[in-house]
Amino acid sequence: MAPAERDGRRAVMATLRMHNFINGTWQPAQSGSWFESRNPARPGELVGLFPQSGADDVDEAVQSANGAFEDWRALGLVKRAEYLLRVARLMEEDLEPLARTIAQEAGKQLNEAKADVVEAIHMAQYAFAFGHLGQYGRVLGDEVPTKRCYEVLEPRGVVVAITPWNFPVAIPFWLTGLSLVLGNCVILKPSECTPLCGAKIAGYFEQAGIPGGVLQVVHGAGGTAGAPLVAHPKTHVVLFTGS
Repeated sequence: MAPAERDGRRAVMATLRMHNFINGTWQPAQSGSWFESRNPARPGELVGLFPQSGADDVDEAVQSANGAFEDWRALGLVKRAEYLLRVARLMEEDLEPLARTIAQEAGKQLNEAKADVVEAIHMAQYAFAFGHLGQYGRVLGDEVPTKRCYEVLEPRGVVVAITPWNFPVAIPFWLTGLSLVLGNCVILKPSECTPLCGAKIAGYFEQAGIPGGVLQVVHGAGGTAGAPLVAHPKTHVVLFTGS
């Protein structure tokens, strides 16, 4: 999982510092800036500090994703899907601790937080199954008897997934699971209200052995991290849940 630095200035409890996950490594924002994540049910409780990413961090992630794309695309549908199954199994093993993280950071009741994790597991399993069904596309009918029409699914390239706080583990898997299986590289920007949940997701993919640049997590506010991701000329699809 992500390395954590401890702030020695805290006498009672050390402060957790988490990093971006870019090109298979954990790194702070190039600016050196951080933002806080707090428990909404107990505002005095600091969950941790997270990198306030900017355009330079975004550009590094986008370049890494584009660099990884051709090899990931060439790996094949079935082999790509295997990574989602590994991630699903890791989340199953970590269900209780991950649910507690969601409860702490999103302010959910524990039973709702567990449901969030279960939904994410199911989505990862679905993405795995989709890969093994070999659904590259479909054959379509035509009025000309000798004509064959096909609809073929092809990866677009670099997918940006911007996700909200209310389902901080489930929704990222709605957006990333099939995108990855179909051969895209994904940059996830989790909500700045639930960044630890996003870091946990990156950790599972790291444990699953995902190649560098294929799945990345960039933290930060919408204006400093989200906007540069959306506007970057080398991102090809934006998946956004929010308002």
